[in-house]
Amino acid sequence: MAPSPSPRPVLARVQAVAVYQGADQIGVRVLGPDGATQALDSATLRRIFGGRAFTRERRARLNRLVQFHAHYDGTVVGVAAYARQDDRLIVVELGLDRHLSDPIRLAVLARLLGAVEMAALAGGARLVLLAPAAVCGVTPLEHLGYRLRPLDLQSSWLEKSLP
Repeated sequence: MAPSPSPRPVLARVQAVAVYQGADQIGVRVLGPDGATQALDSATLRRIFGGRAFTRERRARLNRLVQFHAHYDGTVVGVAAYARQDDRLIVVELGLDRHLSDPIRLAVLARLLGAVEMAALAGGARLVLLAPAAVCGVTPLEHLGYRLRPLDLQSSWLEKSLP
């Protein structure tokens, strides 16, 4: 008799959906792009982007992009930075504080992506793309409507079509 599959993946998906749906109750506040005009310091960038190298060029690129900052408990805990290209919004940088508990982390992610999607709709874009580097280390996003879009044999993006 073959062992039965573990219920853990299904349970994790159900928990993730519940957290995404309850993101409003956790107290995460997203500011931007107008409210997120303050440049982030090096320590905050390291905390949010998990120690990934922030060269001078990368920091300059981040500062040129439109940004949303997620705040929790008075601290910036997440950043989504994007650029507009034709009828799409491309999220180039997406970082979440690695010290957050999973429910808070998922709520921050849901709120940041929700803000990006609202900006896309307001600007007439109908597609949100998450660049490969932006989603490195981020939880699966199928529950928020994102699907894998292969570009070539070695890379892919996540995309969401908006109404």
